[in-house]
Parts: sequence; structure tokens; C-alpha cells
Amino acid sequence: MGRHDPHARGDLGQLFGRTHIGAIRGAGLPFSFALGALAPWLVGVHVDVFGEYHRALQIVGVLNVLSGVLIYLVRPPQRQIAQ
Repeated sequence: MGRHDPHARGDLGQLFGRTHIGAIRGAGLPFSFALGALAPWLVGVHVDVFGEYHRALQIVGVLNVLSGVLIYLVRPPQRQIAQ
């Protein structure tokens, strides 16, 4: 949650405009909540099956880094100049 609220609103506003930011956030939050609730359960299943946390936490770390790279690669839209 540390980066999510302040920066996400600004990033979404830059990418999509501020007019529809509520609808865009509303469309994405169910996925965010579902994955946030599912991740600890999946780590627990991994620990139950394999008996260790090390690999599960590595996977979570890699997915976090991957999401950061993907966010970094998003290009802002080019504004069209009216003629």
C-alpha cells in the first residue's frame, strides 16, 4: 500500500486523464483486492506442500520486481494538438 495510493492516482491521471479516474480505479481494484487476498493463501499452500518459505518469497519478490519493470515501461500517451 506504500506506493499505491498517492502515486497511483497521479499516474492514472496522467495516463487516462482525471475525468474518468474513479471508473478506471473501480475497474482495477477488484483484481487488486483478489490478488492481495489470494497471495498469502498461495504462500501458505506452498509452505504446506514444500515445507519452506524461501522459494515462495522468492517468487513473490520476482513478481513484485516484474510489476515494477512493467509499470516503468508504460509510455504516457501523446497529446494530440488540435489544428
